[in-house]
Amino acid sequence: MMDAKARAKIRETPLKFKRVLLVDDEKEIGEIFGDIFTDLGMDWKYAINGKVALDILSAEGIGGFDLIISDVRMPVMDGHKFLTELKKKHATIPDFIFLTGFADRTPEELMALGARAVYAKPLDLMELEKILRGIPTA
Repeated sequence: MMDAKARAKIRETPLKFKRVLLVDDEKEIGEIFGDIFTDLGMDWKYAINGKVALDILSAEGIGGFDLIISDVRMPVMDGHKFLTELKKKHATIPDFIFLTGFADRTPEELMALGARAVYAKPLDLMELEKILRGIPTA
């Protein structure tokens, strides 16, 4: 468990990312992460699956986002297919992080696709804040 001094030190670090696209079929995660993004003053969008995320990126432009956080397992279009399609359409993409509660794909497989990192669900909220601030996580 992190003490108050360690938490304060994390919160002193400026945000690395300003605009996030969160892709997850669990609406509760969207609400929790959204509250954190909003509290930190970040601009963010939520997509319930990879297809909706591609639609958002098509409408708003991929360059408007500097981080994508995506679940791996989702209906309609999963995270693996979403990242694959995203890379087919764009030469460069924002930093991409996977969250997963399942072990059907290894972190190595997902990172070989182009993900910067893979985190297990449930993600500790201070770990999320470290990610958003660009602080290395354990």
